[in-house]
Amino acid sequence: MKKYAVFLFLAMIFGSKVFASDTEMCKNYLYSPTDSYFKYYVEGKELDCIAIMKTVHDGIESRDNAHFGDEHKDLDPLWELVYDFFKESTPSYIPITISYNNTSSFDWFDMQIFISANHAKGDKFSDTVVHESSHLALFKLTGGASNQDKFRFFDEGFAQIMGSKIYEDQVPFKQNSMRIAAEYIRDGKVSFAKIQDWKKFFGDPRAGYNSLDFESYDVGASFVYFVIDHYGEEVLYTFFEDIGKTKNLSLTVESILKENLSVVEAKWLKYVESYE
Repeated sequence: MKKYAVFLFLAMIFGSKVFASDTEMCKNYLYSPTDSYFKYYVEGKELDCIAIMKTVHDGIESRDNAHFGDEHKDLDPLWELVYDFFKESTPSYIPITISYNNTSSFDWFDMQIFISANHAKGDKFSDTVVHESSHLALFKLTGGASNQDKFRFFDEGFAQIMGSKIYEDQVPFKQNSMRIAAEYIRDGKVSFAKIQDWKKFFGDPRAGYNSLDFESYDVGASFVYFVIDHYGEEVLYTFFEDIGKTKNLSLTVESILKENLSVVEAKWLKYVESYE
């Protein structure tokens, strides 16, 4: 009886770990602050968490309309905007939850988005829906790589650009991103090495960097604008797709942009500084 009682006690405390399904274990580990999440040796066995997550995604209801839920049928044009770039990587169904957090967010395991009440009005709502949905689509296109710390700069940068597409005049958004990025470059804050250390560049309280610098999104956007203006959106799509294969910025830059990383970095920084 004593052994049984002890077992019950431990099960009550650690039940989620003792009895957690492979899916739940992967979900917990995928949200931990690490990049090495493609395979885990968890609880004595190796789990291919990306494959498990794909099974979850495949089980999500497919929608031909009301892509954000029946209560948001009017937002379908926003889904179409995301689909125009990402095509089949765009989740067919993206549930929206209004949250009371200060910031909006996305859940790429269950393919849903959370819109802060601060962002839930007018154009800002539409902008944020597209922004967060783009994160999900890019996650699928890159096989999860876009959520790695070293690729978050273009993940946030492109999501910001996508969000700006809801506005008739997108030029002010581009000009603002370029102005901010140029200031960061003049201050010696920008390089691939620096921006790929996203927890330090943007901030992460869990990693000891307590202040969040949302202007980092503009710096990331400046690189995406550089790729679009020099190579075109089709090449950008291929760039993202290849990142999913290589998980390596240098290899993808050489393969898709046809120059080495240091040359592309110099061209990007010059492009930003000379932008008018």
